[in-house]
Amino acid sequence: MLDRNNTYIMSLEAKDIINSGAKGYSVSPNKKYKATMDFSLEALKLDEVAKAMDKDIFYIKDNKQYTDDIVSLSFDYAVKEYNQKSLGKEVVYVKHDWPHNLKSMVFVNGLHIVKDNIIAIKVDKLIPTTNGELLDLLQDELQYIPGGFTCEIKGKNIMFFADIEKIRTVKSIACIREH
Repeated sequence: MLDRNNTYIMSLEAKDIINSGAKGYSVSPNKKYKATMDFSLEALKLDEVAKAMDKDIFYIKDNKQYTDDIVSLSFDYAVKEYNQKSLGKEVVYVKHDWPHNLKSMVFVNGLHIVKDNIIAIKVDKLIPTTNGELLDLLQDELQYIPGGFTCEIKGKNIMFFADIEKIRTVKSIACIREH
């Protein structure tokens, strides 16, 4: 059912689709319909083709017209080696191709390490470190800290910091657009 008003469409960032990797991109239940498609001959033709295939691509909700079959794709961000995520109230930078759930991560001294690879780093929070040979433990882990991250040791605590401009770019905007 197509009415003669603008249609609200989802606005997605290409970087997020690339970052989803093999697990695929899934739209959150709180979809963001930030873009609109004007009523036009193109909209009429899309509706006609969909109906010929026994499908309705337009629907009305709260007196507004929507479609999930057309999206606005933007190319504003590159894919960085680590991306900022929220883990509760904590800010965490996670390796861009990490396919697993964040909640399953186990952090030791602010780092989630798998097979000697730093997968995630908690930033901007003073973290109490494990007891024992603290400095030796941290020295081993910190020699592999990725570019764009720094840390400060305060007594038996550590705090990591991220500089997004210095985090390595894995795919440029131009590369994402071409892909």
